[in-house]
Amino acid sequence: MGDADFPAVVRDFSFQFPDSVHWGQIESALNSLGIAEMRSLKPLEIFRDKKLAAGTESQYSMLLQAVFQAQDRTLKLEELQGCAQRIFAALVRLGGQPRFPVDLL
Repeated sequence: MGDADFPAVVRDFSFQFPDSVHWGQIESALNSLGIAEMRSLKPLEIFRDKKLAAGTESQYSMLLQAVFQAQDRTLKLEELQGCAQRIFAALVRLGGQPRFPVDLL
């Protein structure tokens, strides 16, 4: 059986980051989690607000997409939630702030 035999699941994460956090740091942090079922990870959208108040730390918003798929089974909801929680925690450790309530995980 190949990868296509089991469904892939897409999860999006929307976060704000200080400009000091770069994509390479985010990618490295999430890849270091060792989530075997994470097949891909990519930024879908990046938005920078040019109208920030003076003295405000420059930030950007990122919509990040992760695709999960097991080679040997259909992933269970609990597994996906665990993966999402680990990713969420790693993004927060980098200084990210979620743009939506945590209970949506």
